[in-house]
Amino acid sequence: MPPQTKQQFLAVIDQESNRLANLVEDLLEISRIESGTVKAARRPVDIAAVLKRALSDLQPSADKKNIQLNTDIADQLAQLQGDETKIQSMFTNLVDNAIKFTPEQGRVSISVKPHDQELLIRVSDTGMGIPKQDLPKIFDRFYRVYRPGKQIQGTGLGLAIVNKIIAMHGGRIEVESKVDQGTTFAVTLPLTPRPILQATAAQHA
Repeated sequence: MPPQTKQQFLAVIDQESNRLANLVEDLLEISRIESGTVKAARRPVDIAAVLKRALSDLQPSADKKNIQLNTDIADQLAQLQGDETKIQSMFTNLVDNAIKFTPEQGRVSISVKPHDQELLIRVSDTGMGIPKQDLPKIFDRFYRVYRPGKQIQGTGLGLAIVNKIIAMHGGRIEVESKVDQGTTFAVTLPLTPRPILQATAAQHA
């Protein structure tokens, strides 16, 4: 077999192995949340620090597409009471999605601001947007928006996980999107402590 062909096969194997590993991890994560085997912690969360860690992990993906990652974080934020690991997973999934669906030279913006005893988090991109008929389904498991002529890797579980995490913390998520103009996810999390709910009882936003 020619060396070039070997490299092509190895690249495909590596890509598919990563895709399968991501799928398994996402399935395990949503299964753990729904089964209640992993309890959400209730501790003070430094949102700015958590966001910084999530963006550090995602910066190489953004750099590969020359996408700007912009942040606007209020100077003084009351500490959220919640599960730090799950909040970071929420940030990672939302920003990773934004990078995936934003063409090269695009922009992803993340803002975190206090609002009436709540924390308002907005993740906006200049990407492909989501057709109106798909918006009610994007938090369903395995649902992926059909993109003619475009193959974008993903498990279809990221937003389902995000929705579960937000519901567990007594929050809500809304989405606004226009095709070919971009998408904004707005997450509202209460700063006043509320009981963390079991994901099985959580409702979709």
